[in-house]
Amino acid sequence: MPSFPILTSGPLTYPSNRPIAAIHENKSGGKLLVAGSIEMFLDDFYENEENAKIMEFMIKFFLTEEVQFEFTK
Repeated sequence: MPSFPILTSGPLTYPSNRPIAAIHENKSGGKLLVAGSIEMFLDDFYENEENAKIMEFMIKFFLTEEVQFEFTK
């Protein structure tokens, strides 16, 4: 089963347009989320760039069925 990038670096960063967070869900329902850094959730950055929405997405991914991905070959 594939993993999905959910965050990427921007075109003005180095390296540009690279995945910085990804999720994976296996057929039996196991879930994994990998992020390059947790700095986005520290007090100085939490309100910047709408990082609270990213945290909300991550919580929904783990605790609800609202976030679902269709696995194709």
